[in-house]
Amino acid sequence: MGRDYQSELDQLAETLRWARDYDISSWVPAKGRASTVSAIIVASGGSLVAAHFLQALYERETGRVATVATPLEYVLADRIDDADVWLLSAGGGNADILAAWRAVLERRPRHVFIVCAQPMSALVAAAKGYASATIYAFEVPGGRDGFLATNSLVAFLVFLARLFVSCRAIRNPTPGCRVDGHDTTALLKGRSLLVVYDPGLKAIALDVESRFSEAALGHVLTSDLRNFAHGRHVWLAKRGDTSSVLLLDGPRTTTIADDTRALLPAGVPLQRWTFADDDPWTVIDGVIASIRFASEGGRLSGIDPGRPGVPDFGSRLYGLAPRVRAEPRTWRQLAIESKAGRSLSRLSSSGEMARYEIALSHFEDTLRLASIKALSLDFDGTLVNTVDRFGPISQEVVDELTRLLEQGILLGIATGRGKSVRTALLDRFPSSLHERIDIGYYNCGVLRNLSLGANDLNHEPARPELIRAEAALRSDPDLSGWKMESRPTQITVEAGRVGLRERELWFRVSEVLARAEARDVKVVHSSHSVDILPLDVSKSTMVAHLVRRSGGACLQIGDRGLWPGNDAEMLAAPLSLSVDEVSCDLVTCWNLLGPGLAGIDGTLRYLRSIRHGQFELEDR
Repeated sequence: MGRDYQSELDQLAETLRWARDYDISSWVPAKGRASTVSAIIVASGGSLVAAHFLQALYERETGRVATVATPLEYVLADRIDDADVWLLSAGGGNADILAAWRAVLERRPRHVFIVCAQPMSALVAAAKGYASATIYAFEVPGGRDGFLATNSLVAFLVFLARLFVSCRAIRNPTPGCRVDGHDTTALLKGRSLLVVYDPGLKAIALDVESRFSEAALGHVLTSDLRNFAHGRHVWLAKRGDTSSVLLLDGPRTTTIADDTRALLPAGVPLQRWTFADDDPWTVIDGVIASIRFASEGGRLSGIDPGRPGVPDFGSRLYGLAPRVRAEPRTWRQLAIESKAGRSLSRLSSSGEMARYEIALSHFEDTLRLASIKALSLDFDGTLVNTVDRFGPISQEVVDELTRLLEQGILLGIATGRGKSVRTALLDRFPSSLHERIDIGYYNCGVLRNLSLGANDLNHEPARPELIRAEAALRSDPDLSGWKMESRPTQITVEAGRVGLRERELWFRVSEVLARAEARDVKVVHSSHSVDILPLDVSKSTMVAHLVRRSGGACLQIGDRGLWPGNDAEMLAAPLSLSVDEVSCDLVTCWNLLGPGLAGIDGTLRYLRSIRHGQFELEDR
């Protein structure tokens, strides 16, 4: 098993050039999609180095906290809420990363990012059907790595850097650092290696440890420059005759590295790698240095790092499935966790579980007994996925809505958009059904039947409160460069080149309007933008309209049920379901979907559960 390590080293220069020039224009920029909350980065083996590299990138570029977890740590964690999840895997097919994916489906994170060097892997195939997933998949030229991650890891690091920061001219693939001290033979032969590092260079230190441990090249311990002073130095006092030090420092830690080196025992071999910069590209240089360093370790130990020889028990260990939970969560358990924002175990220990179980049971009874005469649906994120929101509605969704319309159910579309929604609907349903479909344009600021035109939606004069709000927004320097569109009953703001997620965008806009004392408008957000509305404009208008028109119960479905989501007011009505975020109200706005269902897939499940005006809850 494996591949000659030297052949992998010979390929590094080409991999670097390829990764730099690879066209990622179709990839969603990670920095623009990076959440305004924390991130959990899940990886194992060699990909853990990429995970720590991404952690530093994420925190540096977004100012938010990120944490690294192995798949087992993530699977065993007792619920991690309100965070983006990143899954990194070179092959995308091992049992551990797939277990982490199953945990993702149960936890419903805000967003999941997949980075994988195998576009046809099981992980990528599973994620393609998930509405809240962004996939970065590629295939490194020259084939798979040997036993250790080499070219795939370098490609990972370059792509992650390009997703968060601009790509600069590639460096020569040699250590981008000044090396001084003992030669490699004196450093490694028969000795334990202590890697003492600048925290900004942690990925390099972990790469050294990973290579030497996984290929059995030698014993490696790691510590940052100051944690080393809190007891780790005793190792040198007791075992200095069989130990050596690799010191990694950058521009912020040169002085402390000088001081540390001066105090170490003179007889301990030491090599120092000093990096002039501390940007992501410097770390990539350092990882390449580590890859070459492992080659020297292999030469001195007589082991080829690319094919060290895997024992039978090792192969069997690798193939073990992380069986840590006998049964997946049911949709009822997921519904309670989503509504409470806490794990089942925490709800049980606090004595609150019964309250949520009773509330869910009451909601189920209400839903089951209702005679549904109308449907009020959000559009973006509910009928079409956000990333494909200007594409056609899927045929599956059209078929289900057509079935319900032909059974006599009325349909209302409550959307923040304008006439583009009419265009998207007009040709997807037969003209005989158009009279049964109403559209609430601009968050239901304008209510109109599908059979009627929409070219005059913006002919009315703008509401005075919106004119004042727009003036405040356009005069604020913090919003310079943001995309802003004004209509008579709505102002829509997108971050444009700033690249903020919708919640932080909402905070920025709300703050500007609060300073301007614009109390006669409200601010809501969708999955991609922020809308400023008069106080009397609401998607709940569609619900009231459909109840009057149908003379019966109306079922609402949306994706942003938690205030200030733009579906919150609509989903506050009875008989409301979410395909994503839910409100805190125990009476309504529940997410009754099973693992892995969200967005249009969730909407389809709900629509298929409606049979002759009744909502069927069993066997979901």
